[in-house]
Amino acid sequence: MDQIFLAMPQPLRAIATALAAWAQEDGRLGLAIHGSATKGGLDEFSDLDFTVVSGPQLGAREVAKSFDRLVATLGLPLARFFADHLGNSSTQILYFAAEDWVVKLDVAFVEAGSNYRLPVESQILLDPEQLLSAMPRRAEDKVDGQILLEKLCGWLWFTYSRIERGELFAAARSIDFSRENALLPLVLARLGLPQEGHRRIESRLPSTVLSALRATHPAQLVRTDLYAALKQLFELVRAELMQSSIARKDILLDAAMQMWRRIESSERAYRERSSGGAQEPVAV
Repeated sequence: MDQIFLAMPQPLRAIATALAAWAQEDGRLGLAIHGSATKGGLDEFSDLDFTVVSGPQLGAREVAKSFDRLVATLGLPLARFFADHLGNSSTQILYFAAEDWVVKLDVAFVEAGSNYRLPVESQILLDPEQLLSAMPRRAEDKVDGQILLEKLCGWLWFTYSRIERGELFAAARSIDFSRENALLPLVLARLGLPQEGHRRIESRLPSTVLSALRATHPAQLVRTDLYAALKQLFELVRAELMQSSIARKDILLDAAMQMWRRIESSERAYRERSSGGAQEPVAV
């Protein structure tokens, strides 16, 4: 525990130490740390991620009341809420003003015997009743390239339909969603990198890949830029297919090409309508 905490910048260390002291004082709680603290690279914008495990003799309400008392001693709370937006109502998210820093603290409260799985990189700090030692770890993320590419093929049309309807915010969101949830996992898997989403990809990916991914962001929230970003997304989908050894590769590539031809046809019709019938070529 000491080694992990000593590597933290002081404002983070102060809150982490107080949390550990609270869990240790109870004598029945298990405490594990994960996230940036165990992966390395902590800085003033890093989160503190903990899991607190209680046994059957400790009620969740009792633990929550005890934690409330701890929170009151940690500094000025700026925000506090549950991670319902992530589908996780057992995790509390707190932001504190600590010295000149804003510290984000995520604490998952788990009862022994639940279906909760510890993150793979978790390090157990306290485990007086061996609750954490008996808890399973999350499996490493496995990428099913075939399913992801099929999803991307469908999401191309879904995104274009938002562009066609003039729902530009929704279209930009759909491009972001497609990149994060399908394209980027394929790229990371091909490069043999951990599946950590957009986290620090600027330092993890080759410059050529980053340049290609940047082009999937529309320069402005206008139709022409959204269409250009979607076209780049398609080109990267096609490139991933060309480089892959995925089952049914030829079928998937043909489906993606057919989907894009339909998008291209719709866009051509739109441009003809917008120009009063004059045809405007659409690049392939």
